[in-house]
Amino acid sequence: MALDNSQKAKIRRYLGYPDASQLRYDRLEDAMSGLSAEGEVEVEAILASLATLDAQRTSNLSYLNLKRAEEVEFYNGGTALLMQERARLIDELASILGVPVNFPASASGGACLRG
Repeated sequence: MALDNSQKAKIRRYLGYPDASQLRYDRLEDAMSGLSAEGEVEVEAILASLATLDAQRTSNLSYLNLKRAEEVEFYNGGTALLMQERARLIDELASILGVPVNFPASASGGACLRG
């Protein structure tokens, strides 16, 4: 079963390719259309993991408005670890598709450069 348009839009966003000019990035479009069934399963799993990480990050941000945290224990690096895993998954997605990461979406939703 081929990737649907919503999945392709998510891939473009995670890899930093503009959705409005999708015809300009033929290599990415061809890669998304030419995945094997096994590759599609892998990509779908990565997209699900990325969605989970983004939800966890959003949930973590809700704790920033706490007035009292007697029973809540924070540890350093929680969000940073989520972002490291997110970057790893984006790199893995790019590798499966055989395309470079353009400007990956940052945690804030904008583009960020990675070396």
